[in-house]
Amino acid sequence: MTKPQNALDAVEAALAAIDSEIAAKAAQDTIGGQLLYFRAHLEAIKDQIASGTVPPRGHRRSGMAHAIVDSWPIDSRLGATLLEAERRYLDL
Repeated sequence: MTKPQNALDAVEAALAAIDSEIAAKAAQDTIGGQLLYFRAHLEAIKDQIASGTVPPRGHRRSGMAHAIVDSWPIDSRLGATLLEAERRYLDL
């Protein structure tokens, strides 16, 4: 499998995981803005990869990792999934 396809698969897995978390939190009426921001960020990444318009390495937006590592529980499965998606995107 190619690096772009691996990155796309990781982003799609992250989107599915975040959608599941958003649905669970919607039932409790506790959706946080951070989850919605991360979802929009992942959609933009997915569009870049799918269209072949990924910016050069120094111009790729990141930042999910900093927020997750700084404020999420260390054992968060969702956090690990999002970190992997961002890592694969940045490594393209």
